[in-house]
Amino acid sequence: MTTLTAGFVLFWLVVGVLLGGLFLLAVRQRRPGHQSIVLSITLIVVALVYVAFALANRAGWRWLLLEVLGAGVYTMAAFVSIQRSLGWLVLGWATHPLWDVGVHLVNRQPNVAPAWYEIACVSFDFIVAAYVFLAQIQPAWPDFQARDTEQLDEKAWGNRLQRIEERAESGMIAPGSQQSF
Repeated sequence: MTTLTAGFVLFWLVVGVLLGGLFLLAVRQRRPGHQSIVLSITLIVVALVYVAFALANRAGWRWLLLEVLGAGVYTMAAFVSIQRSLGWLVLGWATHPLWDVGVHLVNRQPNVAPAWYEIACVSFDFIVAAYVFLAQIQPAWPDFQARDTEQLDEKAWGNRLQRIEERAESGMIAPGSQQSF
């Protein structure tokens, strides 16, 4: 069992912050509207990592059941955030560190997940939660403003219709003809 010294904890918290920052830089490279989907999928993945650790380390059926239930809760938050509101994504990322600390670090079970992962996950999760929260309230971050699937669909259809009209005006297609998008 790993001894949780201050140096060990600080080191892995810093690693989590750095990895969270690198992850968010990669997320920012995504097209508008895709960031929230990537962040939702990643929330599911970080929850499933605990299930994988429980399976790999043969943690027992009770721990495995607890991890599966936790992954189910975070999966639901991710899906609801895509369908309804990014608030659910903020809630999922903001509460996942509570899962890391409350379920794993306080109840230190060495056969579930390694301490370094649990600690790094805390700071990673907080960085991502802060980003998603700020993206919602910050109008200068338009990638999240167009997150809504309907908005994306309207924009995509509008662009396609504009291209058809341009082709019709230029004589590339006959006005009124059936044009596939």
